[in-house]
Amino acid sequence: MFDAGICEIYEKRTGKSPTGKSVVTLRLYAPFYYDDINFTVTEYYAARQAETDIARRVRIRQDKSISPVKHVLAIDGKQYNIGRFFHGVERGEQITDLTLEEVLDAYAYA
Repeated sequence: MFDAGICEIYEKRTGKSPTGKSVVTLRLYAPFYYDDINFTVTEYYAARQAETDIARRVRIRQDKSISPVKHVLAIDGKQYNIGRFFHGVERGEQITDLTLEEVLDAYAYA
């Protein structure tokens, strides 16, 4: 389990640019080993209703502090917003499943 690779979860930080404009930057929260998981019919139709595009789904060890509002996930340098999450138990392991949406305008790293 969790043998697809390592992903990084970043915390979104809001700050000011030199021009005084509000800017979101990313600070590393933690690295996680992950597994890619398949889309479920429920995920597919929930995304269609919300008019969002699911880029991929991953499973990590459980971390209940991860939030779609506060965090961004990166795999091989590609950034994803967290659209939905699910905490549960799979084969005796506590897991968090994350539904990811592609970030179109990449955030800057702090």
